[in-house]
Amino acid sequence: MTAPKDPPRKRIALIGFITIGLPFAGFKILFGWAMPQLWPGNMTQIAGVALIALGIADLGVNLLNSFSYILRGRALMQVCVLANLFHLFGRKEIAGHEHRIRSADFGTALDVMLSFTLVALAVGLNLLPRFGETERQIWNTGVVINVLGAGISRIMVSVLRAD
Repeated sequence: MTAPKDPPRKRIALIGFITIGLPFAGFKILFGWAMPQLWPGNMTQIAGVALIALGIADLGVNLLNSFSYILRGRALMQVCVLANLFHLFGRKEIAGHEHRIRSADFGTALDVMLSFTLVALAVGLNLLPRFGETERQIWNTGVVINVLGAGISRIMVSVLRAD
């Protein structure tokens, strides 16, 4: 008797945790670690510690969700800390707008924007040469995994929609 294959949507979710969630957590941790060395100052140090804490928490969320998907076939929680925090508030009105947002989606969008901003700053300000060798290798590996994972996920989603 052979084990049942994972449903395609389950594989896509696992790919997302590994190729999006883990690199995004790594970007926050590494950027937060580098901030005080790049820009000395108390506020920079506080912001760096906050990014590290957020990154470590996101790392935990993604590892827990990955294990939950493997063992139970579903996630335990939202995909990142910001999504979980915004999820606690439920659906909310946006001041000045006639529509509502799904708060968890908004938290996820903020997390994606934060992660992309950190990558853009690191590349645009040419900060990577100022990272330590190990940090730079981890950062570059995260970028490669993230970019390839995005492509793989899009292909898998398009194949699923073709059925």
